Amino acid sequence: MSIFLDKNIRYRSSLMMEATALEILNRFMIQLFDLAPIPSGFSREDIRKLHTAREIMEACMVDPPSLLALSRQVGLNDFKLKKGFKALFGSTVFEYLRQVRLDNAMKLLRNQDNNVTEAAIAVGYSNVSAFSQQFYRKFGVKPSEMKRIY
Repeated sequence: MSIFLDKNIRYRSSLMMEATALEILNRFMIQLFDLAPIPSGFSREDIRKLHTAREIMEACMVDPPSLLALSRQVGLNDFKLKKGFKALFGSTVFEYLRQVRLDNAMKLLRNQDNNVTEAAIAVGYSNVSAFSQQFYRKFGVKPSEMKRIY
């Protein structure tokens, strides 16, 4: 029985690695060939800055900068950052941050020996109850149940 479970874990891990590789490839192709349409009122330089803002938010998800600090970091005013981010990525800056945090929490709960509290803290939530509510809204399952499944 334990051999069967080990194979399942390796199988899930290879699927996660493949999905991550495809996501990276997709982002690279979009940037390389300018496949993403440019929203009206934004230059290519603005789009590059918006991509930089997204990368900063992903890298700093535990302690993200404020909108004002982020706009200064990338060289856009805060209005253009908010408007451009929503137009380009389909969500506000902090909605996107929440999605990134919850997706990373899901990976932690599936692939590592983290409990729910550790996963919540690792992705930047200080309130485990708020984390659990957001996790349930996004995935339709409680994080503690997800941990039991995996």
